Amino acid sequence: MVSGFERGGDPIVRRLQFFEYYSAGGALIWKRILPMQFQFIEAESFQRMAEGAGFTVDDLLGDYRGTPFDADLSP
Repeated sequence: MVSGFERGGDPIVRRLQFFEYYSAGGALIWKRILPMQFQFIEAESFQRMAEGAGFTVDDLLGDYRGTPFDADLSP
C-alpha cells in the first residue's frame, strides 16, 4: 500500500510517502517512510538545467504516457 501527504508548493512541495507491504494473510511485513521534496518548473527552465548538466534534450513529454508536451495542458 502506498499513501502520502503534501504541504507547501510555493515553490517547494514537501511530501511524505508511506510504503507498507503486507502478506497475503494481512500481516505487515515492512513499512518505509520516504521524505521527498520537489518543485514544479517551466519547460524552458528544465531544458536549461538539463543542458547545463551536460544532457541533450531530445524531446519533452507531457505526461507519463508519452503524450506530446503542451505548455497549456500538460500536468
